[in-house]
Amino acid sequence: GAYHKMFIAEHRMMGFVTDENGEPVKDKERLEQLKETGRKEAEAEGIKGEKEIEQYVENYRQRELDKGYNIYQLRELSDEERKHIQAVTYTDPTTKKQQQKYVVAFNGIMNDLQAAAKFAVQNYVAETGETGKVNKALYKDIYFVHHPKAESGLSELLIASYQKWAVSDDNSVRQAVDLMKQKGSSPEGLYLGSHSRGTLTISNALQTLEKDPQNNGILSNTQLKMVGPAANVTRADRILTILQGKGEVRTSKEGSIIIENNKHDPVGNWFFIGGNPATNDTNTKNKNLFKILRDVVGDNSSSHNCHGLGQQQCETDGYRTEEDKGIMQPEQTIFELNQKTQKENKQ
Repeated sequence: GAYHKMFIAEHRMMGFVTDENGEPVKDKERLEQLKETGRKEAEAEGIKGEKEIEQYVENYRQRELDKGYNIYQLRELSDEERKHIQAVTYTDPTTKKQQQKYVVAFNGIMNDLQAAAKFAVQNYVAETGETGKVNKALYKDIYFVHHPKAESGLSELLIASYQKWAVSDDNSVRQAVDLMKQKGSSPEGLYLGSHSRGTLTISNALQTLEKDPQNNGILSNTQLKMVGPAANVTRADRILTILQGKGEVRTSKEGSIIIENNKHDPVGNWFFIGGNPATNDTNTKNKNLFKILRDVVGDNSSSHNCHGLGQQQCETDGYRTEEDKGIMQPEQTIFELNQKTQKENKQ
């Protein structure tokens, strides 16, 4: 199972189907499926009466949408299209200025295709909405490489641990390396977002490129963002600095890896997994460790998956506040966080 998923199974590059205005096209089958599942649940709950069932289905639908259920059509990119992806214009959440880059996301552990799609839109870039806040989700020319989900949690953990402790060269890593080589120093620039296990994919790609000194400078126009990172972001940033052609030691935040990491996320924080500094400690419901861990392995929201724009469910579960839900978070780089820690340690 695990071996097949890493090395043999196709890690597809996907995008959203959009109309002539760049808006995503709804997936009728997905919407129908949502109703169907709601009906089945209503039956299982023993709910009788058409009105009651309809109400239950509507509530179920809303609950799923609050979790970020993807209702839009996806498409797979052909090999030819992969070479000619389009750049995306988005808003830098800190400076509020427009940026343009090729944006590709790499998904986390236990994500099926639809979850990978949801997080590709949620976690990394957005544009300014009508309120002037960076809260409008982007779909057009947002791409993601889907690392297929293994058959079991154990297989997933084996894959993640293998990627953590060995420089893996699986299909997703190869695609990341190809993207870095093709677009990493392009005038438009490359933006690779990664979540959870996806950060190991990017970290492995960096380590692969680092082996050849000729690659120094190959990522001179590359921005990385890692959320809920299973990878050690400081280590990855050290390699990125070299590949950006900035020498052995980073001296400013420009080009440093953007990180988003909840203090209560075991994947991003625990020393034997990510071991990264936290960028927030949101836990408005004051959940204890048991409840936090239960959320991480559950299918609602958690400290591990409420990054970027977040979802309505994140506020419900206490991992985003009412003020910041649905808004792309100001960027914090690993360089700045490490500088801050060093200062605090000196005091």
